[in-house]
Amino acid sequence: MERLFRNAEQLLTTEKGIAALTDEIAGCVVEAVVARSVQSEELIAQGKALVKQSPVRMKKRGMRPVEIQPYRGAPFTVEAPYYAKAGQSATKADKKGGSTRS
Repeated sequence: MERLFRNAEQLLTTEKGIAALTDEIAGCVVEAVVARSVQSEELIAQGKALVKQSPVRMKKRGMRPVEIQPYRGAPFTVEAPYYAKAGQSATKADKKGGSTRS
């Protein structure tokens, strides 16, 4: 494909279009890598080890959606394990701020 630019404005418009497409591609790559990482056995094992090391007993409350805004590209949502203090309901733990996501 051959393209001729007649002025600086056409060149600038083309450069902005290329940058936007590159950002979109980068966002898709980041989304795929993060989604694969969250589901990896190694990361799940590290999360469990971190929860066991916590000074407060934690209990897994299931998977929760987490929105991530990458530097380049559109925001996306992944499912991640949610842990809260044992002995509290998940909503009570959310209100007190005593919960953590890993």
